[in-house]
Amino acid sequence: DLSIPNTCTYFVPKIKDSITRCYVLGPGEWVSVIGDHRVRSWGILFEMFKPGFTRFVVLEQLLMITLSIIKVIDATDLPTCAILAAILCGTFACIGVAIAVLAPWVAPFDVHFTVVVSLFTSVSCLFLVIGFHSGDLENSAFAKADTLLVILSWAVFIKACIDPCLLLYVEWSRRPRMQRKFDIDMRRKSAEVTLIEEGEEIQGATQMETMYPTEDEGGGYGGGDNTIVSSSVTSRWLLRSPMGSSVIPPLSIINSSIHSAGRPSPSRVSIPDDSSSANSL
Repeated sequence: DLSIPNTCTYFVPKIKDSITRCYVLGPGEWVSVIGDHRVRSWGILFEMFKPGFTRFVVLEQLLMITLSIIKVIDATDLPTCAILAAILCGTFACIGVAIAVLAPWVAPFDVHFTVVVSLFTSVSCLFLVIGFHSGDLENSAFAKADTLLVILSWAVFIKACIDPCLLLYVEWSRRPRMQRKFDIDMRRKSAEVTLIEEGEEIQGATQMETMYPTEDEGGGYGGGDNTIVSSSVTSRWLLRSPMGSSVIPPLSIINSSIHSAGRPSPSRVSIPDDSSSANSL
């Protein structure tokens, strides 16, 4: 499947677009993972499908080949024409039901449009079967089939004119906007993971200082070095983090994570009751 990590993913923002856009275009867009441009290069093959259905385009092509083979069969008599029309009727009916159940496209409008077209095409083929089976070429069933096919042809033509406009809007406006939102979310998650790792380092350093206190230059045992360690590590995180301090307050989250673990905070290490330590502080 093409929707695998480190290549591309279907991104749905927390704040969705309007109901009309979600119905016509889908709730989100396929975006490339940072450093990869697979959607820009190969998105035309799978960007209209949901995750897990990106290879549905292969089934579409096989279906078109199957219908083309059926159409080229030379039918010289009415019974043969009735059989071919019945095969087409059953094929389009199965397509409509399968699309309604699977809903492989991200846009609900594409799903509903394909189901309606498939079922109406099946009904028109059914009228052809009735007409051919009657043996009368003047049967009214042929006129009904022609009317349905003309309506469907115009509907498909109008959609074929609208689709390029929607594609230009997606490529020039909607997908770049979704890509920026996705990149920001990825950087924020990366910053949070980095903060958690630094908090674990501070927690381990604090625990070691508490278990094995060392004498400082003033002759006392205390947590002065612990405070310096926590400050320096936090400063390194602020300098290295791509989002900086605008993402989340580092000290408050580090302290809360340490308190939740049931261990003392780096700035609140207990100090032995010693006069020399008090003088040094």
